[in-house]
Amino acid sequence: MKRLIVDFSTVNDDESYSSSRVVDLTSDEIAEREASSSSPEEDALNALRHERNMRLSETDWWACSDRTMTAEETAYRQALRDITNTHNNPRTVVWPTKP
Repeated sequence: MKRLIVDFSTVNDDESYSSSRVVDLTSDEIAEREASSSSPEEDALNALRHERNMRLSETDWWACSDRTMTAEETAYRQALRDITNTHNNPRTVVWPTKP
């Protein structure tokens, strides 16, 4: 059995922390990973996108049609969408502060 270790570091204004998670891979997942030609850089960018998407999904309710987002909320969500243009490694990314 192979395991995948996913590491994330978060740095906010006054704090920083790291976390990691160990995920057991199924035999199908192992075969798929071995067949793919993704590089470590691509894997890091995919991990970054995944974390970004999770953070965006936490604030999707801000964009409901019966509610108007504040300027800060709009800027936060835009900064999350732009994160892959400014960072390519989830270990060094500086996440925007959620309003």
